[in-house]
Amino acid sequence: MKLLIIYNPKSGKGKILKHINYIKNTLSQKYEVSAHELKEDELIKDYILGLTEKYDVFLGIGGDGTVNALVSGICELDYSPKVAIIPFGTMNDMASNLGMKKNIKKSLNVLLDSNHYLKHKIYKINSNYMCYAFALGYCAENSFIKKKKLGALSYYLEGIKLFFKDKKKNISLFINDKKIDDYQLIFALNTNSIGGYKVKKADTITIIGFKGFRFFVLFKLAMYFFFGYAKHKYFIDEFSIKTVSGLYNGDGEPFEYDGNINVSYAKTLEFICNNKIKK
Repeated sequence: MKLLIIYNPKSGKGKILKHINYIKNTLSQKYEVSAHELKEDELIKDYILGLTEKYDVFLGIGGDGTVNALVSGICELDYSPKVAIIPFGTMNDMASNLGMKKNIKKSLNVLLDSNHYLKHKIYKINSNYMCYAFALGYCAENSFIKKKKLGALSYYLEGIKLFFKDKKKNISLFINDKKIDDYQLIFALNTNSIGGYKVKKADTITIIGFKGFRFFVLFKLAMYFFFGYAKHKYFIDEFSIKTVSGLYNGDGEPFEYDGNINVSYAKTLEFICNNKIKK
């Protein structure tokens, strides 16, 4: 089986460079291994689409941004290779979905020993892709503002700061072309872990809308993350949003939009996962 490693040399504050040869040599026990270094995640999609050789497995080494870029390229290929992740980022939510630990040896053991694959839906947001999470509204920009400096702590410190700084947005949610309601914060989740918190994963996107004054939104947000309760919750593979232009959060990365957002199912990919993960 042919396996292509794509990694960002900046991952783990550059520590990945100390391990890349060990990773390649270890995986060579099972795969025909090639590796390519890309210094910016934004280059990954174009690199994949420019490949002339087909691979059975694409392995991304990095954080959720690296995984998002990897999947964005794979979704536009005319075949569906397997996807693998060695987590080397800040929160690594997508890797948590797969039971992959931030321990290189343990991750390599999974890739060598497991024939276990998790079928995972990928969604398209306008011209971009989403593996596990979308957010728009109060503090939604939190995860990409200072996470490089503060790490996981930024999700909490910056989130609190932004919650009181962000201007109120009326975000209109549409399902089946019917307006459902206006919200101040919307999450769309396809995951069992976000920002280090465990949530319940559904077979479709779980859309959660939060409305009201800031403190009410903060309270409702806490109720969802700690107890799984949300009054405005929907399960569907397609929806749209209309609001003012700006940035939305997709898999922890910033993406621009012009005020209109359309989300739809794109493709199902198979991810190599820990044997303990339920299919």
